[in-house]
Amino acid sequence: MVKKKGYYLSKISFIIILFTFSWCVEPYDFEIVNNDPILVIESYISNKSYLESLEFPSDGRYFEVKLKQTSDVININDQPVSGAMVKLVNNLNKEWEYDEIPQGSGRYLLMEDNFKAQQSTQYKLQVNLANGKAFESSWEELPESVSQKMGGISIKEVVRQGYVYESGEEVIRDLEGIDIYVNLPENINSSPLFIKWNFTPTWTYIAPFTSSYQDFHKCWISNSYYLSNFVLQKDYIGGYPQKLQFVETTGNDRIYEEFSLLINQYTMNEKYFLFWQDLLEQSEKGGLFDAPPYNLQTNFTTLNSNNKVSGYFGIVEEQAQRWYFTKSELSYIVEDNLLELCRIVYGRGEPPGGPPCYSCLEYPQGNSTNVKPEWWR
Repeated sequence: MVKKKGYYLSKISFIIILFTFSWCVEPYDFEIVNNDPILVIESYISNKSYLESLEFPSDGRYFEVKLKQTSDVININDQPVSGAMVKLVNNLNKEWEYDEIPQGSGRYLLMEDNFKAQQSTQYKLQVNLANGKAFESSWEELPESVSQKMGGISIKEVVRQGYVYESGEEVIRDLEGIDIYVNLPENINSSPLFIKWNFTPTWTYIAPFTSSYQDFHKCWISNSYYLSNFVLQKDYIGGYPQKLQFVETTGNDRIYEEFSLLINQYTMNEKYFLFWQDLLEQSEKGGLFDAPPYNLQTNFTTLNSNNKVSGYFGIVEEQAQRWYFTKSELSYIVEDNLLELCRIVYGRGEPPGGPPCYSCLEYPQGNSTNVKPEWWR
């Protein structure tokens, strides 16, 4: 078996990453000092219904509205806003109500299996809080520019520099991995396309100290923080590969068995695109005195109070592809060293190894289930 350069040097680093949660990056926290908290509204609808989203394939998604309220306490996440009445209306006098699921979460779902945004129809979102304060968005509709069918997915083997931990210190090393691309078809419109991509990863994990007949031998893992960054592109001509993500290969247990990525592509209007662009630029700055994202442009207005509101209600043309990857597709060998690491860290005592070594349900880097997703190939 060929061992890659730096393999032994990275063992301790990999052990730390595999069996702790310390690597996870929480959502951005900001210090907001306001007498009146700001309501933050996250919402969108698309031309794909819940039933159509199952065909991506995926677990399916209902359209959702998230309501949060900023806090003036340092380093405290925004607080969910519960008990609101959330309604979607269109210019044909039809309306749909969202349900808060679960209660107290500040997450409101439009539980309509067949609902989707229609061309040449305008929609707006209305939010009425439990305290009587009301907010609503501007009228929005699907973008006029139409994108071609989403192009194919390809990869390129690359080496890039990144930070790793060695002997408890953070150092810069060359990282082997793959760049993931989507092919952008020719833009047949007379105007540019404004595109955003989101990513939902899933991978399999096999507990090293188990047998295939045990229920906790193999699990499917999801993690909303891994590959959570989005990608934006203002496209004029198309006809080229657009880079989406970098996935490290050496020492990355996510690709030891089988890895899948749901790639959602959203084509939107320019104002909604600029909202995401400004948010991305602010998050990348990360400076102490940068303006928080609540100062971004919004298409919501306050109807009966002086309370500030942030966020955007967008309507997008949605496409998606599910991409699968295994390490056998690489030109070099990636060694699955989980069994060896379990022996090094935990030995052969009773119980046999640490929790992730003898049960895939104890995998620490995401949410695990031993029930195979219906859409898994």
